[in-house]
Amino acid sequence: MRVLFDTCIIIDYFLNREGFAGDAETIITAVGREELDGILTVKSLMDIHYVLKKYLHNEKKTRQILRILLDSFSLADSTAAETIQALDSPMNDFEDALMSETAAVLNVDYIVTRNLKDSRNSRIPAITVKQLIAHIGS
Repeated sequence: MRVLFDTCIIIDYFLNREGFAGDAETIITAVGREELDGILTVKSLMDIHYVLKKYLHNEKKTRQILRILLDSFSLADSTAAETIQALDSPMNDFEDALMSETAAVLNVDYIVTRNLKDSRNSRIPAITVKQLIAHIGS
């Protein structure tokens, strides 16, 4: 199963966000075990870097974490075409629209996120971490 990960899921894990970190760990571990084909966008990786560096106050440690992520996750980029399509998307949030357009080109099965509300009109189904865990278990 190919899954595009929203930034918040990775941040939940690395910042040990209460109520979210345990489930995030479950699916990130599944990617590491190759039970899931986990994908991050370059934009997400940049956002992850920004948040982790701000939290850790350590560029070297932050880059080490990014390298660990890239050992397990594939990295994809959004093109100009997807960016323009996102501008015309019926989705209200541009960032989520861009993720949806990129996911469609990547032919992923799901986008995993905590923000289902803004992903209602996504071209690719958006699911929660708990829903993804249920898919893995079935």
